[in-house]
Amino acid sequence: MSNSIWLTVTSRSRSRSRHYANSCLVTQWQSFFSFILLRLRLLIGQVVNRWFCTPVLLAVAVSIGPCFATAQAADARLYEPWVATGVLGRLFDGDTFDLRSTDRGVIRVRFGAIDAPERGQAYSRKAREHLGELLRAAPITAHCYKDDGRSREICQVTVQGQDVGLQMIEAGLAWHFKRFEHEQTHEAREAYSEAETKARTERVGLWAFSDPPMPPWECRQRLREGLSCR
Repeated sequence: MSNSIWLTVTSRSRSRSRHYANSCLVTQWQSFFSFILLRLRLLIGQVVNRWFCTPVLLAVAVSIGPCFATAQAADARLYEPWVATGVLGRLFDGDTFDLRSTDRGVIRVRFGAIDAPERGQAYSRKAREHLGELLRAAPITAHCYKDDGRSREICQVTVQGQDVGLQMIEAGLAWHFKRFEHEQTHEAREAYSEAETKARTERVGLWAFSDPPMPPWECRQRLREGLSCR
Protein backbone atom coordinates (compact mmCIF):
# COMPACT_ATOMS: atom_id res chain seq x y z
CA MET A 1 0.00 0.00 0.00
CA SER A 2 2.78 2.42 0.85
CA ASN A 3 4.58 1.56 -2.39
CA SER A 4 1.42 2.40 -4.34
CA ILE A 5 1.08 5.73 -2.66
CA TRP A 6 4.75 6.50 -3.26
CA LEU A 7 4.41 5.69 -6.95
CA THR A 8 1.34 7.88 -7.25
CA VAL A 9 3.05 10.82 -5.57
CA THR A 10 6.15 10.36 -7.71
CA SER A 11 4.06 10.24 -10.88
CA ARG A 12 2.23 13.40 -9.95
CA SER A 13 5.49 15.19 -9.11
CA ARG A 14 6.99 14.23 -12.47
CA SER A 15 3.83 15.39 -14.22
CA ARG A 16 3.95 18.73 -12.43
CA SER A 17 7.65 19.11 -13.26
CA ARG A 18 7.01 18.43 -16.94
CA HIS A 19 4.10 20.88 -16.90
CA TYR A 20 6.23 23.51 -15.20
CA ALA A 21 9.07 22.95 -17.67
CA ASN A 22 6.65 23.25 -20.58
CA SER A 23 5.18 26.44 -19.11
CA CYS A 24 8.63 27.94 -18.74
CA LEU A 25 9.47 27.02 -22.32
CA VAL A 26 6.25 28.61 -23.60
CA THR A 27 6.94 31.75 -21.57
CA GLN A 28 10.47 31.97 -22.98
CA TRP A 29 9.21 31.61 -26.55
CA GLN A 30 6.52 34.21 -25.93
CA SER A 31 9.13 36.63 -24.61
CA PHE A 32 11.34 35.92 -27.59
CA PHE A 33 8.56 36.51 -30.11
CA SER A 34 7.43 39.65 -28.28
CA PHE A 35 10.97 40.98 -28.50
CA ILE A 36 11.15 40.18 -32.23
CA LEU A 37 7.76 41.82 -32.88
CA LEU A 38 8.80 44.91 -30.95
CA ARG A 39 11.99 45.25 -32.98
CA LEU A 40 10.05 44.79 -36.23
CA ARG A 41 7.54 47.47 -35.21
CA LEU A 42 10.34 49.90 -34.39
CA LEU A 43 12.09 49.17 -37.68
CA ILE A 44 8.90 49.58 -39.71
CA GLY A 45 8.12 52.80 -37.84
CA GLN A 46 11.55 54.21 -38.67
CA VAL A 47 11.17 53.31 -42.35
CA VAL A 48 7.68 54.81 -42.59
CA ASN A 49 8.75 57.96 -40.75
CA ARG A 50 11.81 58.43 -42.95
CA TRP A 51 10.34 57.65 -46.34
CA PHE A 52 6.73 58.69 -45.91
CA CYS A 53 5.81 60.75 -42.86
CA THR A 54 8.70 63.22 -43.02
CA PRO A 55 8.21 64.14 -46.71
CA VAL A 56 4.45 64.40 -46.21
CA LEU A 57 4.84 66.61 -43.14
CA LEU A 58 7.32 68.80 -44.98
CA ALA A 59 4.97 69.08 -47.93
CA VAL A 60 2.09 70.02 -45.63
CA ALA A 61 4.24 72.60 -43.83
CA VAL A 62 5.25 74.17 -47.14
CA SER A 63 1.69 74.19 -48.42
CA ILE A 64 0.15 75.81 -45.34
CA GLY A 65 3.02 78.20 -44.67
CA PRO A 66 1.46 81.06 -46.64
CA CYS A 67 -1.70 80.65 -44.60
CA PHE A 68 0.17 82.10 -41.64
CA ALA A 69 1.66 84.86 -43.69
CA THR A 70 -1.48 86.77 -44.39
CA ALA A 71 -1.59 90.52 -44.12
CA GLN A 72 -4.56 90.26 -41.81
CA ALA A 73 -4.97 87.42 -39.31
CA ALA A 74 -6.88 84.26 -40.23
CA ASP A 75 -9.28 84.76 -37.31
CA ALA A 76 -10.46 88.14 -38.62
CA ARG A 77 -14.21 88.62 -38.37
CA LEU A 78 -16.76 90.93 -39.91
CA TYR A 79 -19.27 92.58 -37.61
CA GLU A 80 -22.14 95.03 -37.69
CA PRO A 81 -20.56 98.28 -38.95
CA TRP A 82 -20.22 101.20 -36.59
CA VAL A 83 -18.85 104.72 -36.85
CA ALA A 84 -16.41 106.54 -34.58
CA THR A 85 -15.14 110.10 -34.74
CA GLY A 86 -12.10 111.65 -33.13
CA VAL A 87 -8.61 112.96 -33.70
CA LEU A 88 -5.28 111.44 -34.60
CA GLY A 89 -3.35 109.71 -31.86
CA ARG A 90 -0.28 107.65 -32.62
CA LEU A 91 0.69 107.22 -36.28
CA PHE A 92 2.36 103.91 -37.14
CA ASP A 93 2.80 103.85 -40.92
CA GLY A 94 0.96 104.69 -44.11
CA ASP A 95 -2.10 102.58 -43.33
CA THR A 96 -2.36 102.22 -39.53
CA PHE A 97 -2.96 104.76 -36.76
CA ASP A 98 -4.63 105.25 -33.39
CA LEU A 99 -7.88 107.18 -33.36
CA ARG A 100 -8.66 109.01 -30.13
CA SER A 101 -12.41 108.76 -30.42
CA THR A 102 -15.01 110.73 -28.51
CA ASP A 103 -17.05 107.74 -27.34
CA ARG A 104 -14.98 104.55 -27.76
CA GLY A 105 -11.61 105.55 -26.38
CA VAL A 106 -8.46 104.81 -28.37
CA ILE A 107 -9.11 102.67 -31.46
CA ARG A 108 -6.30 101.17 -33.51
CA VAL A 109 -7.40 101.62 -37.10
CA ARG A 110 -6.11 99.72 -40.12
CA PHE A 111 -7.30 101.11 -43.45
CA GLY A 112 -9.46 98.73 -45.42
CA ALA A 113 -8.46 97.74 -48.97
CA ILE A 114 -5.17 99.67 -49.12
CA ASP A 115 -1.61 98.62 -48.28
CA ALA A 116 1.21 101.13 -47.78
CA PRO A 117 4.97 100.44 -47.98
CA GLU A 118 6.49 98.57 -45.04
CA ARG A 119 9.23 100.14 -42.94
CA GLY A 120 12.47 99.94 -44.86
CA GLN A 121 10.77 100.05 -48.24
CA ALA A 122 11.10 103.05 -50.49
CA TYR A 123 8.48 105.72 -49.75
CA SER A 124 7.47 104.15 -46.41
CA ARG A 125 8.43 107.33 -44.53
CA LYS A 126 6.83 109.53 -47.15
CA ALA A 127 3.60 107.51 -46.95
CA ARG A 128 3.52 107.87 -43.17
CA GLU A 129 4.15 111.63 -43.32
CA HIS A 130 1.51 112.19 -45.99
CA LEU A 131 -1.08 110.20 -44.04
CA GLY A 132 -0.34 112.33 -40.98
CA GLU A 133 -0.96 115.49 -42.99
CA LEU A 134 -4.31 114.17 -44.24
CA LEU A 135 -5.48 113.04 -40.80
CA ARG A 136 -4.48 116.21 -38.95
CA ALA A 137 -6.52 118.43 -41.26
CA ALA A 138 -9.84 117.97 -39.42
CA PRO A 139 -11.80 115.55 -37.22
CA ILE A 140 -11.56 111.95 -38.44
CA THR A 141 -14.49 109.65 -39.11
CA ALA A 142 -13.86 105.90 -39.17
CA HIS A 143 -16.47 103.57 -40.66
CA CYS A 144 -15.41 100.25 -39.11
CA TYR A 145 -16.68 96.83 -40.13
CA LYS A 146 -14.09 94.21 -39.22
CA ASP A 147 -11.74 93.03 -36.47
CA ASP A 148 -8.50 91.77 -38.04
CA GLY A 149 -7.65 89.50 -35.12
CA ARG A 150 -4.65 91.64 -34.18
CA SER A 151 -6.42 94.23 -32.04
CA ARG A 152 -7.02 96.46 -35.06
CA GLU A 153 -10.28 97.64 -36.53
CA ILE A 154 -10.54 97.59 -40.32
CA CYS A 155 -12.19 100.83 -41.39
CA GLN A 156 -12.86 103.20 -44.22
CA VAL A 157 -11.56 106.56 -43.05
CA THR A 158 -12.84 109.95 -44.12
CA VAL A 159 -11.88 113.53 -43.31
CA GLN A 160 -14.33 116.26 -44.31
CA GLY A 161 -16.15 113.72 -46.47
CA GLN A 162 -12.99 112.74 -48.40
CA ASP A 163 -11.91 109.08 -48.51
CA VAL A 164 -8.39 109.13 -47.04
CA GLY A 165 -7.53 105.65 -48.31
CA LEU A 166 -8.40 106.74 -51.84
CA GLN A 167 -6.27 109.87 -51.41
CA MET A 168 -3.28 107.72 -50.41
CA ILE A 169 -3.65 105.67 -53.59
CA GLU A 170 -4.05 108.81 -55.71
CA ALA A 171 -0.82 110.18 -54.22
CA GLY A 172 0.99 107.02 -55.30
CA LEU A 173 1.74 106.11 -51.69
CA ALA A 174 -0.37 102.97 -51.31
CA TRP A 175 -1.57 100.00 -53.29
CA HIS A 176 -5.17 99.00 -53.80
CA PHE A 177 -5.18 95.84 -51.67
CA LYS A 178 -7.29 93.78 -54.05
CA ARG A 179 -7.24 90.75 -51.84
CA PHE A 180 -9.90 92.51 -49.78
CA GLU A 181 -11.71 94.43 -52.51
CA HIS A 182 -14.72 92.14 -52.03
CA GLU A 183 -15.30 93.98 -48.73
CA GLN A 184 -15.76 97.27 -50.59
CA THR A 185 -18.82 98.67 -52.27
CA HIS A 186 -18.81 98.52 -56.04
CA GLU A 187 -18.23 102.28 -56.27
CA ALA A 188 -15.31 102.25 -53.85
CA ARG A 189 -13.74 99.24 -55.57
CA GLU A 190 -13.91 100.96 -58.95
CA ALA A 191 -12.56 104.25 -57.57
CA TYR A 192 -9.59 102.59 -55.84
CA SER A 193 -8.70 100.51 -58.90
CA GLU A 194 -8.90 103.49 -61.25
CA ALA A 195 -6.85 105.64 -58.86
CA GLU A 196 -4.02 103.12 -58.79
CA THR A 197 -4.06 102.74 -62.56
CA LYS A 198 -3.85 106.51 -62.97
CA ALA A 199 -1.03 106.86 -60.42
CA ARG A 200 0.95 104.13 -62.18
CA THR A 201 0.38 105.72 -65.61
CA GLU A 202 1.38 109.19 -64.44
CA ARG A 203 4.29 107.77 -62.41
CA VAL A 204 3.17 109.45 -59.20
CA GLY A 205 4.84 108.75 -55.86
CA LEU A 206 6.41 105.31 -55.63
CA TRP A 207 5.43 104.63 -59.23
CA ALA A 208 8.09 107.16 -60.29
CA PHE A 209 10.62 104.34 -59.95
CA SER A 210 11.45 102.43 -63.10
CA ASP A 211 11.50 99.41 -60.79
CA PRO A 212 8.97 100.25 -58.03
CA PRO A 213 9.08 98.58 -54.61
CA MET A 214 7.53 95.15 -54.28
CA PRO A 215 3.98 95.10 -52.89
CA PRO A 216 3.94 95.21 -49.08
CA TRP A 217 2.19 91.85 -48.74
CA GLU A 218 5.08 90.22 -50.64
CA CYS A 219 7.59 92.14 -48.53
CA ARG A 220 5.99 90.89 -45.30
CA GLN A 221 6.12 87.32 -46.52
CA ARG A 222 9.82 87.61 -47.36
CA LEU A 223 10.59 89.16 -43.97
CA ARG A 224 8.83 86.27 -42.24
CA GLU A 225 11.05 83.89 -44.19
CA GLY A 226 14.16 85.77 -43.09
CA LEU A 227 14.69 87.35 -46.50
CA SER A 228 15.12 90.99 -47.46
CA CYS A 229 12.68 93.02 -49.52
CA ARG A 230 12.94 96.23 -51.46
